[in-house]
Amino acid sequence: MVLALSLVLAQPAAPATRADMAERTLRMERTWRQVQDPTRRRAAVDVLSRAVGAFFANQTGQVCQLLDQAEAALRNETVSPSAGWRVRVVPPVVAPGEPYQLVYSWAYGSGDPAPPAPKAGVAPDREGDVTLDGPETLGRALTLSVVRDFESRRAALEQGDTQALARALTQIREGQYEWNAPAHAWLVSGERGRAEGWKKHEELPLVQAENTVFRAWIPKEATAKTPVVIALHGAGGSENMFYEGYGAGLARELAQKRGWIFMTPRSSPTAPANCLKWLQEARGLTPERVFIMGHSAGGGATVSSLARLTAPPTGMVLFAPATGAALPPAAQGVPTFLAVGEQEMAALKTVSERLGALLKDRSDSKFLMVSNSEHLMIVADALEASYEWMDQRLKD
Repeated sequence: MVLALSLVLAQPAAPATRADMAERTLRMERTWRQVQDPTRRRAAVDVLSRAVGAFFANQTGQVCQLLDQAEAALRNETVSPSAGWRVRVVPPVVAPGEPYQLVYSWAYGSGDPAPPAPKAGVAPDREGDVTLDGPETLGRALTLSVVRDFESRRAALEQGDTQALARALTQIREGQYEWNAPAHAWLVSGERGRAEGWKKHEELPLVQAENTVFRAWIPKEATAKTPVVIALHGAGGSENMFYEGYGAGLARELAQKRGWIFMTPRSSPTAPANCLKWLQEARGLTPERVFIMGHSAGGGATVSSLARLTAPPTGMVLFAPATGAALPPAAQGVPTFLAVGEQEMAALKTVSERLGALLKDRSDSKFLMVSNSEHLMIVADALEASYEWMDQRLKD
């Protein structure tokens, strides 16, 4: 263990990672939900538009800096001098009683000041996921996972529908996973799923269904009449986006509040059909009411996925979709909720406006233009309205 720590600490400072971007995105999204002042939101939108551009240009350090600036704009504050530091637990998975360290480096794309000295700690003597939160973590909540026999237990999950979970656990152990995930809880959930199936689980960390990986919340009392929301993330995202992000997990919260099934696959046109097939095979559910939801490229995948379903969905929800300005045959006639921000990128805004014109005379569909909203925040801004629209579709 000491050797492993020394090897990690001897490496040069690494550039900002997806985890660094995710941490700042979630923090900014929580603040976004709290701050309704239009002047502050508009100031943040101008910065967020630049952050989206930096993300697609793979400028991770710049993304982190702009996300911090956007949150500061929402709070009407200046960026904290310590905001540029990244702090991580090394290693993030240890056995009971083993040592770990908090290691600091610079997240932004320039500056690179000398980092603070690492801080040493010792894991508790019992298994579990421990939250480290205080001055030494710069006020950020980090997870230290304490697990006995981690590698042998992880390896036992490498076959069947837990293989994606096994890969994610490897990434967590190596400090390469994209968010602060609880390795112990995920490992135990996977072991239970392997031993007894998924019928008793409400929260599924990661499941492999054919060529689709997804996360899910499935109420224990779910039946065929329980509505299902399948949400497809945008380009560069993952199955964690709708589950943890897009308003800090707002889409999942709204589904849970209603007692609905919520599934967030890694986006592809085949993902919704694979999720529904898995529900039938693993949970014995053939849902009667299904909504497919997608953002950006996930909106395009939503439209494409309809031709692969055995029956049309109850409705589809599109947030600034990256798709054509006309709907393909399988999507025509499907009740549609469409939202775009006034500050959206020009090409996507034009497509949304043209699709909105096709929907304007349909009583079962809705087009929403949101002020002070851009490509990233349009999902959080329009989610409440989209769920209210879905509620109405279930009544019709």
